[in-house]
Amino acid sequence: MGLPISFPYLSIFALALSPAIISSSSLSSQLPTPPALDWQVSLNFPVEGVGQPEGGSAGGGVRGVRPSCVKHDQIPLQTLTPQSSSVEKTHSANPSFFVYVPQTQAKSGEFVVYDDSGNQVYLAAVELNDTPSVVQLQLPETISLEVGKDYRWQFRLSCNLQSQIPNHLVGGVIRRTLISSDLQQKLEKLQLPKQTAIGGLNPRQEYSALLKQAEIYAEAKMWNDTITILARVRNYRPKAWAQMLTSFGLETIAHKPFVECCTQEK
Repeated sequence: MGLPISFPYLSIFALALSPAIISSSSLSSQLPTPPALDWQVSLNFPVEGVGQPEGGSAGGGVRGVRPSCVKHDQIPLQTLTPQSSSVEKTHSANPSFFVYVPQTQAKSGEFVVYDDSGNQVYLAAVELNDTPSVVQLQLPETISLEVGKDYRWQFRLSCNLQSQIPNHLVGGVIRRTLISSDLQQKLEKLQLPKQTAIGGLNPRQEYSALLKQAEIYAEAKMWNDTITILARVRNYRPKAWAQMLTSFGLETIAHKPFVECCTQEK
């Protein structure tokens, strides 16, 4: 078993576990800022296998949502977003967003993005199944966020099959920023080894490089880029993904199925 790889800078993040359920009448209003969590944790990722997190776990309370949508005793609809700021930052022109979707009567949801003037820049349908899952919502390459602008994103469910108005939604605000010269230099030093003619990249080398890259983004307080990289690691190291969520008090969804790129543009 390999030695654990420490991610000390991930302690600056705390996940917002509040369901942040908003009625359809408030779609045009600004999303509220959840209450701050008075704790921090450290995160360790072992190369092989996952042990217990070193720090204690804590999190927001689990509240049921309307029984017409999901069962009251289920983990609520929620985003996987940082508590440290009301605005997420990313260097990606086409970032990913992550939500936990409980079992629901809704057969589909909507992923929508607005610019800082309130104009809709993207809308996609999200097919849902009967399995509670962490869902990765991906902006396509045809939609690029402009540097320095704030964008409001939402994931919403319409649980009333007789109505087109969504009953529940979660979301946040994201801003694309330029990579600083210091961060750029750190990332360039972590370029993956060149592929050889035989066998290509060693998966363990790639895994290690991605984890180091995630640590650099975490140090720069770029949560969106950090969790997106770790989602890539999850594809072939699912225990590492579970370790991260558990370290942030999300043990209740740490082993839930993961669904990516399930959008159909409308």
